[in-house]
Amino acid sequence: MALILFLAVVVGAVLSEFEKVTENFTELALATLTLNVAAMSISFTVSRLARLDNRQATAVAMELGIHNATLAIAIGASVDDSLIVPAAVYSAFMFVTAGTFARLVHRRNAAAVATAPA
Repeated sequence: MALILFLAVVVGAVLSEFEKVTENFTELALATLTLNVAAMSISFTVSRLARLDNRQATAVAMELGIHNATLAIAIGASVDDSLIVPAAVYSAFMFVTAGTFARLVHRRNAAAVATAPA
């Protein structure tokens, strides 16, 4: 149910500001993708440096990678409709990058377990 509500908010935001989204998509996509990947990478690295295990570090990275875009869209819309555009673009990327990150970490962890001495 939460996913359906989230998708409805994001789709509504994009449709209401479709022209601004398409005009600024390339610039916003690069910025939001960079923010997302950097947040996950840095948080994972710092977590590992703090001696958290892989599962805990992955959880921290996922938490930093997936933000409350619905709240960002609502706050932006309450100030100026054009402020929803970055949050809408970010929300388009956050699940893809977080899913890709989780898959890469899972594969790496599975390979480490497979090669670990018994």
